[in-house]
Amino acid sequence: MLNKKDRLQTESGKRIQIVEFIGDGGQGEVYRCQYENSVEYALKWYFPSNSSHEQLEILKALVKIGSPDHRFLWPIDIVRNLDNPECFGYIMPFRPSNFKSAIKLLDRSIEPSFHALLTACFQLSDSFLQLHSKGLSYKDISINNVFVDPQNGDILICDNDNCTYEGITYCAVGGTPAFMAPEIVRGEALPNKYTDLYSLAVLLFWFLYIAHPLDGAIEAKIHAKDEAAFKKLYGTEPIYIFHPTDDRNRPDQEIHANAIAYQAVYPKNLRDLFERAFTEGIHDPKKRVEESVWRAFFISLRDNIMICGNCGSELFYDIENVKNGRPSTCWACQHKTDIPARIKIGNDIVILNKDIKLYSHHTKGMLYDFSKPTAEISEHPTLKIKGLKNLSDDVWYVSMSDHSIVQVAPGRSFALENDTEVKFGLVSGFIRK
Repeated sequence: MLNKKDRLQTESGKRIQIVEFIGDGGQGEVYRCQYENSVEYALKWYFPSNSSHEQLEILKALVKIGSPDHRFLWPIDIVRNLDNPECFGYIMPFRPSNFKSAIKLLDRSIEPSFHALLTACFQLSDSFLQLHSKGLSYKDISINNVFVDPQNGDILICDNDNCTYEGITYCAVGGTPAFMAPEIVRGEALPNKYTDLYSLAVLLFWFLYIAHPLDGAIEAKIHAKDEAAFKKLYGTEPIYIFHPTDDRNRPDQEIHANAIAYQAVYPKNLRDLFERAFTEGIHDPKKRVEESVWRAFFISLRDNIMICGNCGSELFYDIENVKNGRPSTCWACQHKTDIPARIKIGNDIVILNKDIKLYSHHTKGMLYDFSKPTAEISEHPTLKIKGLKNLSDDVWYVSMSDHSIVQVAPGRSFALENDTEVKFGLVSGFIRK
């Protein structure tokens, strides 16, 4: 629809120069462009059929509101074609090349570590919490709208031009098939915050299981997923594949091998949270798992990653195994793995792997801030004794196993000993080995 000769200008009066066509979607086309002849941005240009007054008003509101979080590729300014003012588009930040479409998870084109996957899940939960806290709903949460850096789990969210304040009935999209909440599939509701929560849970399940939570034996028997079959599977009779009492929709050993394999890898507390999301949460929107719950959980679970001493695979500390006296067995090599040193802070347990870092939410009870660690594992250069190094500005007080009290100044370390208590200030931690 556009070319390099088009005279494009933002509503704030700045010129836009088309660089190249990137691709198209259901609502329009996307281009790489230069903003003010220097900085590169992405430009979404609507098809004429989608250039509605309602869509324009939504864009104006989103530009005025501003991005809820830096992870959203948020509309920055509205763009007009000076020779065809009826059509319009908007510019947004350009996606860096290290971010890959999350769809690549499904065919294993990218294979992030568990640490990176849990980071991505945390960031997704946190981002949508920020959006909802502004009174907005996203309306079309799906794996199609997410990009991930497979090295560290950082995420970016695109297609934010359908976000609106709660209560606004105009919506250009109803959601992505298989991600829509059952009440939308049944035609009983429009997209809102609660349907977002359902879609978010499906997205998180996709990230961690590379499978859909409702695609089991019933789905496997469907030869043609027509409208009637789709409505039954995802709307009128949705059944979680790991439902605790209803086994009619268990995953098929061959077709749904991913779901079965990952269910055996993850600890019980994660399995329980997804069970809640897709049993109670399927039928009662107000019982869906909230973003703040997912957010805290994924950080806690990331802290529970252990490393197999035999093959180096990531596995999870499972408190249920500890309570029942079951050994930790590596899912990859079946080697029994000893639980490494760990620190209990409040209700959370952090496995003290060699590269672990503690942050202000661990040692100060503050909100999540990963810009500066407050502690890290250190190792004596000759004795090979592991310790915890103080990276904060505060003095720690450590009660050692011999009942002596040691002051640990900023920049100093203390040896990790069993039954040691660390007073970081108002927060205390207890070390076990």
